[in-house]
Amino acid sequence: WGVPGTPLFELAERAVTGEADLLSGSFAADEIDAISDYVYIDDAVNAMMAAMQFRPQEDEKPHPVIFNVATETGSSIRDVASIIQKYFPGEAKAGDASTAQQRGGSTASKNIAIGSIERSNTYLGYKPRTSLEDGIIQLLAWHYDRAFPYGGRPGEMDEKSQF
Repeated sequence: WGVPGTPLFELAERAVTGEADLLSGSFAADEIDAISDYVYIDDAVNAMMAAMQFRPQEDEKPHPVIFNVATETGSSIRDVASIIQKYFPGEAKAGDASTAQQRGGSTASKNIAIGSIERSNTYLGYKPRTSLEDGIIQLLAWHYDRAFPYGGRPGEMDEKSQF
C-alpha cells in the first residue's frame, strides 16, 4: 500500500484527500518521468513463497540463486497519476498524460529500472497477475478507506442515508 514518503503513497493520499494537482510539490522533475517496474504486493508475496520452496535439480550443486520479482513493464509517476485521474477525475490533475509505450528518443538521459523475470518464470513459474491499473485501484481503495473509515468524505452522503 506504499510507505509514507514514497511517490505512490503520496499520489494516493493526494487523490483521496482531494488535492488539486497530484504532481506538484514534493516530486523532482526527473522523478516524475523516471521509469520503474511496479509490482503489486500479492505478486511479490507469491514469488517469495515460490522462492522459499525452490530446490536445485538433483544433478546441480546447491548454490545461491537470485530471482527478480518484477512485471517487465515500465511506468512513470506521471503514468500512475494518469490512472489515478481516471478514478478521481474531479480532484486529480496529472498534467500531460504519457505512457511508457509512447516514450521516444534517447534513453541515456532517463532513469529506467525494469526487471527481467526470465529466471523467476523458468524456475519458480512466477508470472505477475496484477496489472498496474488493478494494483492502483486496490491502493486507492485502501487509502480511501483509511482516510474515510465511516463511508466517505463529509458532504458526500446522499439523501437516502441522512437521518
